[in-house]
Amino acid sequence: MDRYNGFLYTSSPDFRNIVKNAHLKQDMYILIMSGGYGLLTPSERIFYYNKKMDAKYWNLHGLPKVIENYITNNKITHVFGFFSVSTDYLKIMNSIDWQGLKENTSLELARAYYINFQGTGGALQIVPQTTGALITSFIKSNFNEDKFYTNPFHEQFINFIDYPKEY
Repeated sequence: MDRYNGFLYTSSPDFRNIVKNAHLKQDMYILIMSGGYGLLTPSERIFYYNKKMDAKYWNLHGLPKVIENYITNNKITHVFGFFSVSTDYLKIMNSIDWQGLKENTSLELARAYYINFQGTGGALQIVPQTTGALITSFIKSNFNEDKFYTNPFHEQFINFIDYPKEY
């Protein structure tokens, strides 16, 4: 968690502490999708690296299956992801077999929240900052998905995808 220094991680002065404290709860799993490492917990020690998330690479190397196994093995009932609408992170979330997880595990709800950037310029800064603020707000709301944001949120519109997707 301390290794990352992008706009998401500097979205508020207390972002790291809020996420770390939530991660320390006994019934809570917080995971980070990493372009260099795949899947990490906030407390895992890593080397410095500079690699963007590449959904094609990570899908080929089984990251969705790793996430599925993590959900299954830890009997996770609720999954919440936070992303930008156009990122490879969301593509990986869309590659997970949510239908199979819902039918064969303890999973009750899987939802990906995403920022659909509004405005001009600065999306590469504004979207991660808004995502960080959204994560912080979610944790502060005690993970109550009905009470942690309103639209717009920091002048950006938040949408979500429930999995499995209904077509």
